[in-house]
Amino acid sequence: MRLQRLVMVAICASTAALAGCAEDCSLVGGVPGVVIRNPAVLVERDAVEVRVCVTETACSSAVVPAAGSSLMVDSELLSAAVTAVTVSATDASGSEVYRETRPVIPRVSYPNGESCGPTVWRTAVTL
Repeated sequence: MRLQRLVMVAICASTAALAGCAEDCSLVGGVPGVVIRNPAVLVERDAVEVRVCVTETACSSAVVPAAGSSLMVDSELLSAAVTAVTVSATDASGSEVYRETRPVIPRVSYPNGESCGPTVWRTAVTL
C-alpha cells in the first residue's frame, strides 16, 4: 500500500513538472501599481480622487484615503520602461488641486516565485 502511494505521488509530480508548473501557484500579492506615500498632502488640499498616469493615456484612479495612510493605485501598464509618473488629484467639484510628475524606478516582483505568475511591476512616489 505504501509503495502504491509513493508511485502515485511520483506520477503526479512528474505530470505537474511536464505541464510547466511543479508547484501550486496563487495570486497572493499580485497587484501591480504605484504606491503613493504621504497622501496627507492630498487630504490637506481637500482631494477626493487621485490619478496616476504612467504614460499620457494610461491612467488609473483611486479614492484618497485618510491622512497618514499609503495609497496603492493599480496600474497594469507599469513596466521597466516607465521612468516617470504623473500624480494629479481633484476635489469634490472636479477641480484639480495637485499635479506633479515624479521620476520612478519600477521594480519587478514575483510574489509567488519566479516559476509562478504573475510577474508584477511596482514603484513608489513620496509626495
